[in-house]
Amino acid sequence: MTFFSVGHFKTVSKFGCNLQHQLSILAMPIQTRNPYNQEILATYDYLSDSELSQHLELAHDTFHHWRRTSFEAKAPFLESLISLLDERTEQYAQLMTLEMGKPLREARGELKKCMWLCRHYLEEGANMLEPLPLVFSDKQAEIQYQPTGAVLGIMPWNYPFWQVFRYIIPNIMAGNVALLKHAPNTTGCGVAIEQLCEDAGFPKGVFQTLVIDIPQVEEVIAHPIVQGVCLTGSGRAGSAVAALAGKYLKKSVLELGGTDAFAILEDADLEKALDTAFTSRMSNAGQTCIAAKRIYVPATHLDAASSYLQSKVERLSLGDPMVEGTDMGPISKGEFIPDLAQQVAKGVAHGATVITGLNAEPPFFTPGLLVAPHENPVNHEEVFGPVLSLIPYADEEKLIGYLNDSAYGLGAAVWTNDASKAEAFSAAIEAGTVVINGMVTSDPRIPFGGTKQSGYGREMGVPGMHAFLNEKVVVKG
Repeated sequence: MTFFSVGHFKTVSKFGCNLQHQLSILAMPIQTRNPYNQEILATYDYLSDSELSQHLELAHDTFHHWRRTSFEAKAPFLESLISLLDERTEQYAQLMTLEMGKPLREARGELKKCMWLCRHYLEEGANMLEPLPLVFSDKQAEIQYQPTGAVLGIMPWNYPFWQVFRYIIPNIMAGNVALLKHAPNTTGCGVAIEQLCEDAGFPKGVFQTLVIDIPQVEEVIAHPIVQGVCLTGSGRAGSAVAALAGKYLKKSVLELGGTDAFAILEDADLEKALDTAFTSRMSNAGQTCIAAKRIYVPATHLDAASSYLQSKVERLSLGDPMVEGTDMGPISKGEFIPDLAQQVAKGVAHGATVITGLNAEPPFFTPGLLVAPHENPVNHEEVFGPVLSLIPYADEEKLIGYLNDSAYGLGAAVWTNDASKAEAFSAAIEAGTVVINGMVTSDPRIPFGGTKQSGYGREMGVPGMHAFLNEKVVVKG
């Protein structure tokens, strides 16, 4: 089974690649590894500066004919891409699992979600690009949505196909071209997506994966063809990229971290709510920005909630994610395991109680449950792993204050059967998305993004289609 195109996949000897090339970029090649057993999967050379310039020039040349291609002419390429995704689901699922460790079942689900997104923009994209009429008393005007150039995506490893698809598909269907700097440990996924786009018929240069090091990012952002940057990552990365985008006057959309609240009110269906919170927190080994990280439960229900979640956690099976039936694979990067252990230990030192699990057992961090008061530091840091934090509260009137007492504002969920309470909570919560009696997920039909330290701008939905377009106003005399 071939995951990589010959044109992008480079092997090197144990002595490394060409010395002059290494010195020119001051970085060793990327080695991707299976996080479950640490086997080396592949080695990739970083692009030299001259190679990077060639890629940027290709983006420039491609854009100037792609921008003039009608949506109807682009549609067959997207239809072909959907078909190829369907045919290659098992191939790409295995690649994802090998590179970042999610169980095959979850990897297949991610690819199905990518197909859903493609179908959505295939069906609705043309309508989203129609001019918006503006009517005045004495004249008429309209807003036209026009492509601007290349959009650089700096994407994480936790959803290595989905995160890429949700920014490239609306952009390329709107007439932009796309460039990707993927997380190093999922470089193979980035290479595979580029080959997929070419196999689907998209012209070479419409989407390119750039195997570049961090110091080369500024060169890309500074290039005239690049008119926007879309990043999903940490606050530190977001701050650095936003500064570069501002320096070169480029648009940016940032989706950063989160400590999403999940509030269960007294009148809610407790078990149904806990099932949803558990699914949200344990998916992808807890390595999800929009996971339910702070689960608020009435103090009167604490014992029942704790017992229920404990039994669910202890039934999870950890193991090789390539084996069918494995519920949870390894932590994607081994260096994160000590960080998780330290965060839990800090929480315990400040009064949290571990109910079950939460042990560092490389390559795993065992999923588990702790009970912690709202002010505990474990509830105010982003814990990127399978840590269920159950927070008892006694006064519902103070709950909104607890939910908003966070530097982050990505998503939140509220569970109640009282419509007036649902309306009050959804209006008051400071977050990019609030879900009533459900789970926060990213959905291609609706805008997705955060507020406060969770970033700014929106992906998907109509705003995601327009994010990197020129909203040109045409006034008709």
